[in-house]
Amino acid sequence: MRIFCGESAVVWSKISMQQVCEQIPPYLCRGRSGSDNPAGQAWVHEGDLSLDGLDLGRGKNAEEEPSLLLVRGNLTVRGSVFNEDTEGAISLVVVGNLQADNLVVGGQEVCVAGSAQISGLLYGGYRCGNMQVEGQTKARVLIANDACHFSFAHAPLTQFVFEGSDELPKSAGMPLILHDVLCAECLTGIDGELDRSGMIAMLRDGRSLLKDIDAVIDARGDRIFSCFADDTLGSVNFKKLFNSALMQGGNCYQFTAGGVNFAVMRKPDETESDRLYFEDAERKFCLCVAEDSEWELLCRDNSCASDQWVVVDAESAVFPVFFSYWRDLLNCVSIAQYYSQSICKSELEAVFAQGELCRPDAGEGSDAGIRNGKSVYRFRREAAGMMIEIQAPSKNRYFYEYAEARLRRFCIVFGESERQELSYNDLARWEFSEVLFAAMCRYFEQQTICA
Repeated sequence: MRIFCGESAVVWSKISMQQVCEQIPPYLCRGRSGSDNPAGQAWVHEGDLSLDGLDLGRGKNAEEEPSLLLVRGNLTVRGSVFNEDTEGAISLVVVGNLQADNLVVGGQEVCVAGSAQISGLLYGGYRCGNMQVEGQTKARVLIANDACHFSFAHAPLTQFVFEGSDELPKSAGMPLILHDVLCAECLTGIDGELDRSGMIAMLRDGRSLLKDIDAVIDARGDRIFSCFADDTLGSVNFKKLFNSALMQGGNCYQFTAGGVNFAVMRKPDETESDRLYFEDAERKFCLCVAEDSEWELLCRDNSCASDQWVVVDAESAVFPVFFSYWRDLLNCVSIAQYYSQSICKSELEAVFAQGELCRPDAGEGSDAGIRNGKSVYRFRREAAGMMIEIQAPSKNRYFYEYAEARLRRFCIVFGESERQELSYNDLARWEFSEVLFAAMCRYFEQQTICA
C-alpha cells in the first residue's frame, strides 16, 4: 500500500477488524468487513482527508499493512485510487463523499456512504471485488466487469458505459468501443482485452487513461446524432426510433436479438399510434406512442388463449422486464445505424489491391495468408466475389464475404466448427469485427509506407 500525501502527514488510528462494524453505518457493513479477516487490522482517519493518490495493493510488508482503510469524512484524491494485484487488496470505506480522477480497483470492498465523483474512469474487475455507493455516482467512463459486483443506490451518471467481459465489452449509449475511449496502453493488442498492468503503470506515471473522447465524437460526424445518449422513455428517443434510417423508406423494421423479437412500426394511417413490440417466450409488450409522445404500455401473456391486452404501469412487476428490452432496442438500433455501412465493397477491393496480394499465387480461386503479430489474414478471390478471413489472437475466426452485391460477416468461435452469421444485433462481436478489419487496414497502410 502507498498513500501519496505530499508533505503533509496523515494521522491514522488502528482498530481491529472486529471493531469496524461498530464504526461504520450498518448498510456499509453487510456482514463482510469483520468476518473476512477477523485477525486483521483497520486504519481509521477521523474527518476529511485529501491525498495525491492511493494505491490499495499490498506491498512487501503485507503483515504490517491494514486489511481496510476507514475514512470518517470525505476523501478527496487529486490523483487516482487503484490497485494492481487483486489478491487480498486493501478495502476502503468512506463515510462521506469520494472524489478522484480515476478509480481502478478489484479484489476488495469499496464502500462509499455519500457520493462518488470520478472525473475519468471507474473500473471494477476481479471475481472477489465489490463496490457499493449509497449516494450519486458520476464518472466519465464506467466499465463494469461481469466478475465485479456493483451496488449503486442510484443509477450512475456516466457518458459511456461498457458492460460485460474484458475481451468483448458491450457498450451502452453512444456506440463507441473501448479502442475509441481508452489509450492503447490500456488494451492488449486488437483483441480488446483490458491490460490491468498497463492501466496501473499509466496511473503511477500520472497519465490519463482516456483519449480525447470529444474529438472522437466530433470525428463521427452526423452519425452520432442518430444514437441514443440515454434510455429515457420520451419524445427524443421516440423520434429517433420512428425516423431511423433502418425504415429504408417503409413503415417498419424488425429483428431478433437475445431471444427477443423487436418491431418498430410507424402508424399506417392517422387513426392509429406508432408502436413498438417486444416479444419473448412468455409475453408480448406493445408500447403505443401518440403524436404528443404520450405513451401507454400493454402486455399480453403468450400462454393464454385470449388476445386480451393488459395495461402496465411503472409499478408493475413486469415493467423492469420491459425496460431491459427497451434498453436493448436502443443499443441495437444505435449500433445498426452506426455500423451498417461502415465496411463496403470498395474497402475489400482496396485490401485486395495491396502488393502482397497481387502475387500469382494470390489470384482467383487461391488462398493467401499473412501474419501480423498474433493475427493471421487469409484471402480468397473468385469469379463470384471475394472473401477475407481474420484469425484473431483469441483464435476466433472472422469472415467478410462479398457476393451477389451483398457484404456478409461470419464468425467461428475457437473450438467450434459451426460458422455463425453476424449481424449488428450481436453488439459485441459486430463491434469487434470492426476493430479487426480496421487493424488489418492499418497494417497494410504501414506496409505501403515502409515500402
